[in-house]
Amino acid sequence: MKFRLPHKAIVIISAAILFPVITTQSFAYEDVLITEELEGQLEKSRLDEIFEKYLATIELYDPERATMLGVHEYDQNLTERTQDRINKQLDAITNFRNDLKTINKDHLPPTIRIDLEALDRLMEVDIHDLEHKHLASDHPQYYLEPAYLIYFMLMNDYQNIAIRGGNALSRLKKMPEILQQAERTLSRPPKAWTEQAIKQAEYLLNHISGLVGAFNEYTRKDPSLRKEVSEVAIPKFKIALERYIDFLKTDILPIADGNMAAGDTMYGFYLERQHSLNMTPRKAHAIAKEAYMEALREIKLEARGIDVVRAGKRGWKNVLASLPKPYPAQDDVLQTFQENMDRALMHFDETKVISYPRQRILIKELPLFLTAAYPTIFYKSPFALDDTRISQVFAMLPQSSWKKEEKKEYLENNYSYSDIEILTSFLIVPGMHVHDAEGAKHISRIRRISKQPIVSNGWAAYSEYLAEEQGFFKEPYSRFMRCYRNLRRAAEALTDVSLHTKRWTPEQASEFLQKELDYSKEKADETVINISQAPTEAFSYVYGMQRIMKMRNYYVRTEAKKFDLRKFHDMFLSLGEVPIDLIEEEVRLMKRDDKRIIR
Repeated sequence: MKFRLPHKAIVIISAAILFPVITTQSFAYEDVLITEELEGQLEKSRLDEIFEKYLATIELYDPERATMLGVHEYDQNLTERTQDRINKQLDAITNFRNDLKTINKDHLPPTIRIDLEALDRLMEVDIHDLEHKHLASDHPQYYLEPAYLIYFMLMNDYQNIAIRGGNALSRLKKMPEILQQAERTLSRPPKAWTEQAIKQAEYLLNHISGLVGAFNEYTRKDPSLRKEVSEVAIPKFKIALERYIDFLKTDILPIADGNMAAGDTMYGFYLERQHSLNMTPRKAHAIAKEAYMEALREIKLEARGIDVVRAGKRGWKNVLASLPKPYPAQDDVLQTFQENMDRALMHFDETKVISYPRQRILIKELPLFLTAAYPTIFYKSPFALDDTRISQVFAMLPQSSWKKEEKKEYLENNYSYSDIEILTSFLIVPGMHVHDAEGAKHISRIRRISKQPIVSNGWAAYSEYLAEEQGFFKEPYSRFMRCYRNLRRAAEALTDVSLHTKRWTPEQASEFLQKELDYSKEKADETVINISQAPTEAFSYVYGMQRIMKMRNYYVRTEAKKFDLRKFHDMFLSLGEVPIDLIEEEVRLMKRDDKRIIR
């Protein structure tokens, strides 16, 4: 008779034999996890250290940019416009980028990997611009920019006014030295850029009282400070401005023959490396041309819907010219913007399209000394890393010296009730202000300083469409005016690509805008100059909106009834300004973690 162990005993003995093996394997697996986590933390620490060194380098060599990033240690200094400073900054950032390449991306979590990619792109563009953009030698406007920054320092409530005012005054005192550096560094800029800089400098000189007024809060309790600003710093600055204007007219304008076009290579670099697009300049041109033709088809159709007879005679331009354009009185323009903003906040919150932005925003009149350098109306974001964040919208209003008819024409063409509705959606809600407020919540400091025009400008253009789609517009012709603004953006995007890739000369670009959009020659020339100074910027509005619409349509299609528009917007906005491909990737990760299936 054979001896047999009970079945239960066999199971216990088998378990006892196998347990050490299983335990050993389990411990080994946990050790791997712990090691990977530690390595990930170490690599993240290295990334953080390189980023802080990068910020410190910008502080040291480019304190004006540091201010705009929200780093204020050297707010009392101005950026030297010298080749020596450029070379030192270039060497430092090149070394940091080399250090960045030694970080093992495989050990980083996916979101930190995106931070690494964003910082690498920032550094790469910095290196390229320091080597090839030639700001100090080719851009006469570059020497006036500190004056505008001084004004925005005083307007942004990020520090105690005593600190901000003291730093702004210190910079104002250094302006004559910066303007004199131009005499040693400026060489042969484009003629149109030189003429624009002369105009900006003359406006600054003639309306400098606006800059003096910006110091009022800082000086109001201290007569000695008032005297120092108005009787010492400003007079010296005015003398320096007069000398700079004379230098530009006498020494630079006669030899100003630089090229306004970036060229295929530089334009391709910005597309591929700054915007992270798998796109050649040729493809960008095809996209811009198709966008223009589509916008033209859209406005023609809308024009026929409004007045088929007028549309048949001279097309959409005839309809545009005949539209009634009621507008608020000049003294009521800013208040009308405020009322539309309040209405937009409630409307988009109630319709559950976006989350309610908590960041404050102020609407102000643009001082005269800025009017030659900035658009008619624009959004000014807070400095990137500041904790106290107040957005601002600046609007240019008719000047007191204008004739009555000039004021009427200006208000009709810029601040009709339809224009104000569209501008509110573009600049404030759900546009630039909302995008900025949501992106600033991100814990990553890298993402808060990253700038991606494809994302931010694309969102602003998309916001106009969203406002129309969600029933925000109440004026009868706001849809037509939205189509017109879309056509203008597409035409300027086509101008951007065609000018910088040298398909068109500046004269041909101006003629295109005059013919296709009925721009005056002065307005067309000014638009071409602005486009020439920011390659790919105009293109980014059109292509950015296309990518956002494509992303949204994909999720509508794949989620069907489960699609939540506000959740989609919140996810998109929360990721900040990283390349659009990385946003698509991270939205997928977030939706996967949310256990929502993407087919």
